[in-house]
Amino acid sequence: MLLVLLALSPLALAQDPQFEDFAKEEELKVEKPDADLSAELGGVLTTGNARFYNVGGGVKAGRKWTDNRLSGAAGLSITRAALDLNADAVLDSAEREQPVSDWALSAQLLTTQLRYDRFLGEKTSLYALAGADSNVLAGFRLRSHEQLGVSRGLVNEADLKLFTELGVDFAQEEYAPGSDLGQDGLDYVFPSARVMVGAEWVLNENVKVTEEIEVFENLLTVAGPGAENDLRLYNRAAMNVKLSDKMSLKLSHNVTFDNVPVLISDGGTPDDASDDERFAKLDQTTMVTFVASIF
Repeated sequence: MLLVLLALSPLALAQDPQFEDFAKEEELKVEKPDADLSAELGGVLTTGNARFYNVGGGVKAGRKWTDNRLSGAAGLSITRAALDLNADAVLDSAEREQPVSDWALSAQLLTTQLRYDRFLGEKTSLYALAGADSNVLAGFRLRSHEQLGVSRGLVNEADLKLFTELGVDFAQEEYAPGSDLGQDGLDYVFPSARVMVGAEWVLNENVKVTEEIEVFENLLTVAGPGAENDLRLYNRAAMNVKLSDKMSLKLSHNVTFDNVPVLISDGGTPDDASDDERFAKLDQTTMVTFVASIF
């Protein structure tokens, strides 16, 4: 009889509603990986008397499992226009027939970034990232950087999220041909302190606004005159309007300020060079794109 009871007890336990609830709770404790992928694209094309095109867009992806998250992003903004070869402010028939490959480049920004976060709790994570960008018309053929830091969530409400990050950034700069520093073929390395504050506001179920302010301050002069005075500021603002479960319309505005921009010609040191001898300190990019949330 005892053997029969022992044999039937697991079956009875499995049929117990309390046992089934406990099993479901244990199953929920095993966190499933969380992944996301989205892409955005926008552009302008004109033909006829004025001939130019602009393409802007990007892709973002991320995957979170247990206390880890890996994310990446890439973006571009490219503009080309037909040349007014005789500088008479009019495109004649020959100029309008220029192949697109001969159109002049008036904007080209390429960016990419890969980031890893290790969460220490619900609000804090340690992160490491690596990225690169190219902005030839600002004097940079390639600017790569690596970063280590800590991220902290300050507010995490349904309609408001506020967070900040503090870290150290190591940047390597290769300058474009035509800039003064681009002639020597040297790469400059700049270690910087980084502070970032970001926010996300959910205005209603269809509209979301995001804002990030990021500041870099050089820690010491590794190479290049005036490097110790270099301050860089980035402001990224965006508004997303949900069109459907998978599509949204995004208006974004990015501002880049570099206190010591790349020199165009030999103006001595960056501190005493005139505005005509350097690239502009301020760059702005405004884009309207359609965003597809793939999953």
